[in-house]
Amino acid sequence: MKIGIWRVLFLASFSASLIVSGSCGSNTSGFVQSYNAAANIGDLLNVTVDTGALTYSYQFLQGDLAGVKGAGTLTRNDSSAANIFSTSDGFPLVAIQNEVVIGQIGSDFYLGVPTSTSPVSVTDLVGVYNYVRFFPAGTSANPLDTSNFGTLKMNADGTWQVAEQSNLGVKGTPILNGTYNLGSNGIVELFIVVNNGAVKLANLALRTNSSGQHFVVVDFTDTGIAKGIGFGQKQAGTYVASGDVDGNYTAIFGNGSLDQGSVKGTQLNIQAVGNFPSISYTLTYNNPWPGLITGTSIIPGFGKASFTGFYSQGSQSLYGVFTVNATNSLIPPISLPFVAMKN
Repeated sequence: MKIGIWRVLFLASFSASLIVSGSCGSNTSGFVQSYNAAANIGDLLNVTVDTGALTYSYQFLQGDLAGVKGAGTLTRNDSSAANIFSTSDGFPLVAIQNEVVIGQIGSDFYLGVPTSTSPVSVTDLVGVYNYVRFFPAGTSANPLDTSNFGTLKMNADGTWQVAEQSNLGVKGTPILNGTYNLGSNGIVELFIVVNNGAVKLANLALRTNSSGQHFVVVDFTDTGIAKGIGFGQKQAGTYVASGDVDGNYTAIFGNGSLDQGSVKGTQLNIQAVGNFPSISYTLTYNNPWPGLITGTSIIPGFGKASFTGFYSQGSQSLYGVFTVNATNSLIPPISLPFVAMKN
């Protein structure tokens, strides 16, 4: 098993990005499911996985790669997480039934939720979501990887607002607003006004799990703002407790490397491997507002690392974005979106 943390040092020089994921639970009989997925380049794609037959397929529906499709076979990885696979193309894929899919196609990472045969319900959609987002380097407005967190508010009158580092659940200060359209197959289209015309900003896919939690993934198209990916969870009105998050986690990086970690109370620990030491993050719950979790750490000999994210009780998963700032000012900051699930 390889650790993914050394990639932090490598990527700091090249301003690349990773998406992390883990898995929980097992499924001995397998399942077949299709997912609406957002790629980190801002494309919308469909991914279908058959964990019984060990096959998968994908098709890009919108964006720069629209029309590109592929298929192949899956091999289970030798790890404690049953739903982590390697594709026949040599990339990682994680598929959790009725929850999420995460993987890599070439240099493009994606995160998705199950498709729906009917439009999203306005009742399910309306609310305020805590979110994190990642824009990769090279997009129209981003020469470097950038990330942030904030809130997305979906209103019953067909409008929405976004605030960065601000809680619209209390008041907040929107930086963008627009309208939305309930599309097909569980997709919601978000629009903004540009030059007196409506322009699509993003596609949003909603998942409502068995616990009643609402989770969204968003692909940002190129409207002069940026291309990228975001994911969030509706504010539940309750605080997240450290005991909810405690447990052992398996993580898979976009480059296929695996890592083990654990959370106990206010400590997130990542195991050591090779010449790299173990790393511990000190966690603060419900910071900077209810439902969010922040963490800080020092990477010996390199710099400071931090993250902001949220925990989903329904899927027993921790979502967020890491930011690494090197002591050497010549090395630009990097961002690492991640998803980790309990073993």
